[in-house]
Amino acid sequence: MLLPVGVSVVCPGWVHTSILDADRNWPAELGERPQPNAGTATIAGHYRKAIDNGLAPAAVADTVIDAVEHGRFWVFPQQEFLDLAVRRFNMIAARRDPTPAEQSPGMPPRSQRVAEARAALGLSASS
Repeated sequence: MLLPVGVSVVCPGWVHTSILDADRNWPAELGERPQPNAGTATIAGHYRKAIDNGLAPAAVADTVIDAVEHGRFWVFPQQEFLDLAVRRFNMIAARRDPTPAEQSPGMPPRSQRVAEARAALGLSASS
């Protein structure tokens, strides 16, 4: 006997939300919030831009509803993020070690982000 229960996994990519401002919910009993390090602070702007340019939550919800109504397990509202998952799976299937993609949706090239973080941390390009 099958139960009338369905499951879907949502992999939404960038969604225009206030997630980067979630520290406003930091519990007072934990004391002061930790301050981000220089490297984190440097790339935070890239994440904010990607999220600001992300899908509207309603668009993600529409995609989820459609997937649930049609019994689809995987829900990728943005093709670019499905492409990343396929790339990762192909590397796993080939038994290759993981390597980060140089280009990720909504972000500047990885080499640029790494260089900016290294510079903010006072690290040279060769160290």
